[in-house]
Amino acid sequence: MWAGVNSYFIYSLPPQDQEEILSELNKANVKTVRIFLTAFGKGGKGTTSVGSNDLEEHTCGEYDDSILSQVDAMMPLLVKYNIRLLIAMHDRWNLDGTWGTCDAYCQKYAGGPGKDLNNFFSNSEAQAQFDQRLAHIATHKNPYMGNRAWSDIPEAIYSFEIANEAQGSSNQYNQFSNPNWWCGRATALRNVIGASSVLISTGGGQNFEMSLGQENFECKALDIVAIHSYSGDMDDIRSNLEHAQEQAKKHGKIVIFEEFGLQSGKGDFIGKVAELCNSMGIPWMPWQVSNPTAWSDYEFWTDDKETWSALAKWAKLAV
Repeated sequence: MWAGVNSYFIYSLPPQDQEEILSELNKANVKTVRIFLTAFGKGGKGTTSVGSNDLEEHTCGEYDDSILSQVDAMMPLLVKYNIRLLIAMHDRWNLDGTWGTCDAYCQKYAGGPGKDLNNFFSNSEAQAQFDQRLAHIATHKNPYMGNRAWSDIPEAIYSFEIANEAQGSSNQYNQFSNPNWWCGRATALRNVIGASSVLISTGGGQNFEMSLGQENFECKALDIVAIHSYSGDMDDIRSNLEHAQEQAKKHGKIVIFEEFGLQSGKGDFIGKVAELCNSMGIPWMPWQVSNPTAWSDYEFWTDDKETWSALAKWAKLAV
């Protein structure tokens, strides 16, 4: 049992700012940080970000490893502060440019931002290229950690996530076309990393329904079924977590409430969710830690004393 946070672009910050965040998280007894391997702009979200390039910006299979190098450089700090990463190996929302990034898969399979993905998730060629991406990431070697492959650095990496919110729907198109997509990718990744103790996770769905597909609980290669929801209804949250826990116990999986949050009343809400999760033995990770606090959005930092106090209080009880 543990508590974590999302801080999806922390590796894009200068080292001193990474260390400040990790130090404060360590004091709060936070054990994990979730990141996305995605492009991020210089100064994004009002931060000191130096910017990050996408791993596959224009062509599938042509890798710009500078983003992996940024994560490499952060890993010694993670070990120093006893924090491990959950790494979303792709962000589904880059497939159609939902938040401004249209990556190589978007350009090849969707024809640009705002388009239908043309059954990307059921396309065998796309699946093979995506599996190569996952293998490239998992076998990338970190010069700061004994030149070991990422799959061999469990002290810094808790899990590989197939994708953030794969098959989520936007632009009026329903992309939920292949409920076995996660398992297929996880099986291919497990064949690459073998007996690695780094776990394999779904990366969550767009909401409770899309997070809790039965195929994922039944998939041998998946270790974690991650749950995302921005519902503010505690009865709804409790009901879905109870269902998830029941299925996890039946199929030998770990469930994590990996994304949740509100844009206002953040501290009170995080406290309620964390108390519930602690009572159920379910790890929890609010969205998201970022400096500076966004007072009318989800991001929070230590200057939001109510929210940070709630995070630290319940993280210290997540044992």
